[in-house]
Amino acid sequence: MASISGHVYFDRLRNMTAHAPEDGIAGVAVVLQNINFPYEGMAVQTDSEGRYSFVEVPAGEYRLVEAYGEPAVPTPGNFTDAVPGGLPTAALPPIGYVPNPPQGANRLDCLTPATLFVTVTTEDIDGKDFINGPVAHIAIDTIMDSCTEIMPANLMVDADYGTIGSFPAGTPANSAPQAEPYPAVTPDFVYVMPDPAQYIPDDGQYTVQNIMNNSMSNRIGSWWRIADRTTGTEQGRMMVVNGYDPGSCFFVSEMTVKPNTYYLFSVWILNMFRVTGYSAPALGVLILGETGQTLYEQTLGQLIPVNTDCPEWRQLGTVLNSGENSRLTLKFVSQGPAAWGNDYAIDDIELHEITVPVFVPVKTIDKAIVAVDEIVTYTVTLYNSCSLPLTNVNFVDALPPNLSFVRDSVTINGAPAPDRDPVAGFVLPDIAGGGYVTVSFQATAVSVPAVNPVINENLVFNTM
Repeated sequence: MASISGHVYFDRLRNMTAHAPEDGIAGVAVVLQNINFPYEGMAVQTDSEGRYSFVEVPAGEYRLVEAYGEPAVPTPGNFTDAVPGGLPTAALPPIGYVPNPPQGANRLDCLTPATLFVTVTTEDIDGKDFINGPVAHIAIDTIMDSCTEIMPANLMVDADYGTIGSFPAGTPANSAPQAEPYPAVTPDFVYVMPDPAQYIPDDGQYTVQNIMNNSMSNRIGSWWRIADRTTGTEQGRMMVVNGYDPGSCFFVSEMTVKPNTYYLFSVWILNMFRVTGYSAPALGVLILGETGQTLYEQTLGQLIPVNTDCPEWRQLGTVLNSGENSRLTLKFVSQGPAAWGNDYAIDDIELHEITVPVFVPVKTIDKAIVAVDEIVTYTVTLYNSCSLPLTNVNFVDALPPNLSFVRDSVTINGAPAPDRDPVAGFVLPDIAGGGYVTVSFQATAVSVPAVNPVINENLVFNTM
């Protein structure tokens, strides 16, 4: 029998140097499980110094997993109490579990794998540590109304649906696919493997990797040690790019869309640099229609400034309309030459359809029965139940042939609107969130309809 022990540490500076007892994270579950069926295992909770231990562990092959939220007993745990169970899922504690996090940090991610593999013989094992660091995830500003609905399907299917892929639990840090994983979508940059002995990736190069905690550039203090945005563990992958050659394309993908439909495009980007005084990242994004027309263009580098307190993932994007297109092309392009500071990571590229609510006008008439040559007044009210304003609102009312519009009779919110004609249609003023607009107009009955009663409908359509 043997014992296994270690710590769960908070690395505030993300420098992976020696840790003091006060760096330990208390109250985090750590699972020890035999990797062979029936997967006997148990979980203990770290003590006030972040330490955990298991005793009476038989010889064998095991996995250790940082699994915040897993039911656990106080440390130390006696492995004779282990029971069969399912594979544990790695999970990190919330930022509130650590003392004095850097300003702006709102979660933790991994600087070392959250799953470790251990071979037990007869000797005790110590130093099986998990190191967590502070990170900021800044989501995109609210650019849509709460009335809209984002469809779950991500229409970005390349690069593992924009996630840049994944590795199995326990994959060592600084791992990358041996072969270029997405050659069809990275036309102008060269794929390289991580190499802690070199500046990798160098100018015009990119890699696809999990946790980056051992590269030459971050060891000399210029790059952050980072984990991917999707999982924050060794299982997630990200694209790390060293920019160069303005106009060169480091990612391109086609996406199938519906014509004349709204979409939300977004991407998460991280400025690799942790020090100021160097060039800013120089990159941009284009979304093109089928004939090459530009539907969206944005310079991104200025939106991801250096954060000297902790690495910062920022979500950037826009709402756009597909127009007459059934396919869109997304391009990320370099906008600056090779320079110290022009280094960034990209993850979670998404395009989602947006459903826009239908606004139904309420229409009334001042008379139920109308004689020939008599004038009737219609009133139409359109309510905006959303929080953002309705813009480009068009009002159209095609009157039946037995009714004739009375010229200059239109009012909008009670104010005369001369020269407006509901049959031809006209644009209404913007309708504030929670507000409404009321349109009134008159018509003269010029003949008896062949079919009685007459049903009159109006049409209101808009662009949000």
